[in-house]
Amino acid sequence: MTTDEWHIALFGQDAEHPQHDARPGILEDLLWTIIASRVLELGGNVILDFGFGTRAKCEDCALNGCRSEIHF
Repeated sequence: MTTDEWHIALFGQDAEHPQHDARPGILEDLLWTIIASRVLELGGNVILDFGFGTRAKCEDCALNGCRSEIHF
């Protein structure tokens, strides 16, 4: 899952909008709480393209019982 497709579908090309930079975080939270966590509960796998560029994001993932891998 990536926020990019959802962002464009919901808000269009909104780079000039004051809320543009806040929206990816909101979308990540929604994709995690509504879709990804449920898929995991059902025994499936989820690939999140959220840009886990910080240790804090990786640790958050681990706290939720997820295993993370970095792919380039």
